[in-house]
Amino acid sequence: MFPIADGSAKSSIPSLGLAVALNYLSTEGIQPVPTESGWLKLKNTVFLPFQANDGGYVNTDDKGYQILLNWRSCKSSFPQVSVSEVLSDRIPKNLFQGRIVLVGNQAISVKDDFTTPCSQALGTTPITMAGVEIQANLASQIISAVLEERPLLQVWSKPKEYLWLVFWIVTVAIWGYQQQKRNNPLKIIIPILDLLVIEAVILIIISYLLFLKGWWIPLVPTLFGIVVAAVMIIGSIYIIQLLEANKNLEFKVAERTENLKESLEKLHQFQQQLIIKEKQASLGTLSGRIAHQIKNPLSLIDINISSSLIFLRQLSQIIEENRLIFEDIIEEIFQNNEEVIFNLEEKLTDSQEQVVRINQIIQDVLSYFRQEQLAPSLTDPNSLIDKVLQSVARQYQGAERESPVKLVTDFDPSIERIEIVEREIEKALINLLENAYYTVLSKQKKGNDSYIPTITVQTRNLFNRIEIRIRDNGEGIAENIITKIFEPFWTTKPALEGTGLGLFFAHQIIVGIHKGEILVDSTEGEYTEFTVLLPLNID
Repeated sequence: MFPIADGSAKSSIPSLGLAVALNYLSTEGIQPVPTESGWLKLKNTVFLPFQANDGGYVNTDDKGYQILLNWRSCKSSFPQVSVSEVLSDRIPKNLFQGRIVLVGNQAISVKDDFTTPCSQALGTTPITMAGVEIQANLASQIISAVLEERPLLQVWSKPKEYLWLVFWIVTVAIWGYQQQKRNNPLKIIIPILDLLVIEAVILIIISYLLFLKGWWIPLVPTLFGIVVAAVMIIGSIYIIQLLEANKNLEFKVAERTENLKESLEKLHQFQQQLIIKEKQASLGTLSGRIAHQIKNPLSLIDINISSSLIFLRQLSQIIEENRLIFEDIIEEIFQNNEEVIFNLEEKLTDSQEQVVRINQIIQDVLSYFRQEQLAPSLTDPNSLIDKVLQSVARQYQGAERESPVKLVTDFDPSIERIEIVEREIEKALINLLENAYYTVLSKQKKGNDSYIPTITVQTRNLFNRIEIRIRDNGEGIAENIITKIFEPFWTTKPALEGTGLGLFFAHQIIVGIHKGEILVDSTEGEYTEFTVLLPLNID
């Protein structure tokens, strides 16, 4: 219906199709009545007006009272005869009987033809439909809907259409998400495309069946939506996998770089070890030769000093025995050379002590260089420490076989055998324990009756290495010299009691050869504690 002046349905001009249908239905006793909403009602059929966005339409002109047209067919749904055929009586006699006949002009020059949904065909030129045929379809739809209950075209509300669209897109998204764990791109794309084809077929079938029932649902937007969703999902999965591959590649590169760094570091350490071993071998050979060359004249010096001391003592004895006979001569000699004669024996004694110290240094150096060829072996640290403790303790036992020092041991039984050069570690532990004995006994000699010299030895399993603690309650180490104790030839002991090489060699054995650590903690006058950390194997 097309509104006139006042725009109301009551004063609207009906279209030709509607007018013909109303005229035909009036012969059946059916008259149009309005619903409560003001819509046209014929018998039990209500004709809802078209809205601007119904079905596949978007912002379409919905002025007047329009309805969606359910076409009979796209190919000549109604018999057509020309005026000349009627005038020449070339039509069947009962052709018009019981039928609605519309007379119209189909000439192109009249320009009463329109494109319709039936005009579109792939690969062909659109065919227009004459206005009279369109009106015939409209009249047929109205009459069939009222008398035969043929379904009118209906559409869903916008929320329902959105839910329908989202449902199919989400289905594709969920299926695509489940495929993202596949590594092969084809194994991702093919299942998604398979689902896309299946959904498209199902959509077309559902849309067709609903269309037969008079429902026009959004088919093309839904198909377009699932295709776009599939493309986006495939693209996003590809991007995610590309990012993961890039991340994995970066991780592998970093891992390999780290491995290369570790390998280079190990190679560098191995080279350094070889250099050190070569230097030690060269130094060992050189020191052996030097020691051999030094010891011969040193022995001669020692013999000469000893002989000189003997001669000096014999001379002193002769003079003393003949003091009365040579009293005047002795008095004159002592009067002029008293200081020289008095200090001569003391100087010779000091020289002999230095010779002894030089011999000790040579022996320590030769002993250290002889150890470098020893091979590592699996050793029980607790048993080794216990053996060293007993060996050192025996050196300090008194006449009654009692040790003057209290020994406290706390060995961790969970420690298993580790790879070490046993003789070298034994040498290092002996040096540490002898220092502990020396300091506690020195403190005891100072006359404190309540003082109990104590040495504590502990072991702990740190799982990736072991810890050995040697603690004494001796004199301690001054803060200003604690950093020097590992330097060669540095010692606080008297000349004949230490060479200053014990802690130096202990440090070289633990840190240089076994790649461990040796730490020291001390408070002067209270205690000293050495902590030795050894890896489970030398490598």
